[in-house]
Amino acid sequence: MFETFVCPLCGLQRNLSRWDPDFLPDSIIIREWEGGGRKRGFIKSFESTADVDPGSLDVKSLAKRCLRIVKICLDTNQVSADDLVDDVPEELAEEVVTQKADEYE
Repeated sequence: MFETFVCPLCGLQRNLSRWDPDFLPDSIIIREWEGGGRKRGFIKSFESTADVDPGSLDVKSLAKRCLRIVKICLDTNQVSADDLVDDVPEELAEEVVTQKADEYE
């Protein structure tokens, strides 16, 4: 018997013993694939990060889904708000504060 993890972001199912979030890149990567021909599988034809050219990816919806996943973790007591605050990069915290300040002006 084995356990699987189903990603709440994309639905990808992976063996829990092989799931390592630290191995995943810290960027959104867009890849294009094309057929390699009969019995040759697929060949990666293009790759870029989403901040270069996201194409049809709805980054705003992706970010909102990430926030809903964080809320699930908080609601089920998997993490605390203090745990999350400690891991917020300083530049992100400054950007959020600046945006909020701009809203009140």
